[in-house]
Amino acid sequence: MSDRVFCPECDEERLPRLETRRETLSVRGEAQCVTAEVLVCPVCGQDLADQERDGRTLGSAYNAYRQRHGLLRPVEIRELRERYHLSQRSMAKLLGLGLATIQRYESGALQDDAHDMLLRCFADPKNAREMAARNRNQVSPRQWALFEEAIQSGEMTQSAGGHAPTGSGGAGEVESLAHAIRCLLSEAAHRDFVVGRTKLLKLWWLADFLHFRMFGRAITGVEYVALPRGPVPQDFKGHLRRLDEAGEIDEGEVSYGRYEGYEYRVGDPESGELLSPTERSVIAVVVERFGGLTAQALSDMTHREPLWVAFSESGRVPYHEAHALAMLEGLPAEVLTRLREDTDGRAPPES
Repeated sequence: MSDRVFCPECDEERLPRLETRRETLSVRGEAQCVTAEVLVCPVCGQDLADQERDGRTLGSAYNAYRQRHGLLRPVEIRELRERYHLSQRSMAKLLGLGLATIQRYESGALQDDAHDMLLRCFADPKNAREMAARNRNQVSPRQWALFEEAIQSGEMTQSAGGHAPTGSGGAGEVESLAHAIRCLLSEAAHRDFVVGRTKLLKLWWLADFLHFRMFGRAITGVEYVALPRGPVPQDFKGHLRRLDEAGEIDEGEVSYGRYEGYEYRVGDPESGELLSPTERSVIAVVVERFGGLTAQALSDMTHREPLWVAFSESGRVPYHEAHALAMLEGLPAEVLTRLREDTDGRAPPES
């Protein structure tokens, strides 16, 4: 270190030494253990204030919290805005937020869960236009035209097989899918539930939508379509075949009287350790609530959903309708209870 720093203990400037250590900071009541660079007085051993380093340490603690709870990082918020060709002011107006709010989030301030969910919904071009339309007159015609152009480009990318950032992120869609399905089957095996194809698809859908409803992001991130027996993941046969071929799951043919079907198992009874705490808790609650039901009962429940008519007519089941699904009522409280029980007295494992 070449710059002297004032030491309040010695009451004079010192040439400090730099130490790297693990520190624990509290973020919204949760302990976050991060690596920190700290200036120390060489005479009395007092930690010395350094705004830049202290800011980086706090930023690391915020990022650890974001990772644990699946919140967007500042760079992801900025990239989302830039992908739609929006200024900070224009994005704030279209979302009904204050300019200072967007500026703070892009600069590293920790967003609340409601705003994170709003931003994640906005990340899907299929949702963004509808969300922004009510505030269209708040931006200039040119700004709206640029936004519309970006929306159309994003929709074309998705229709060509791209993935909107409303899913799990992190390890990537394919890896997240494998971990999620393995965790789901493991939870079912612990409870001696038989998981056929229809039941697996229903549990998969419910876990994705419950996690999106609570935390603003899906677990697997796949798109869902409306088929006669209810919502199913798009290209589910391809997904399951690839997981079976990769040895992630065991897809076995079984006979149900006159009919042939499939049942699914997983070799590792502790699958899912690489998922986030919220993902594991959601999957466990969904399996507990619905895993013991028959495939027919799950299909009947799906068709009693008030939104099912709209789903079947449009041919798709959008994530942003998760808040209106009757099957998910009451489950958020169970998830939060399980999450508290699973992390009681210890820091939850990082996702």
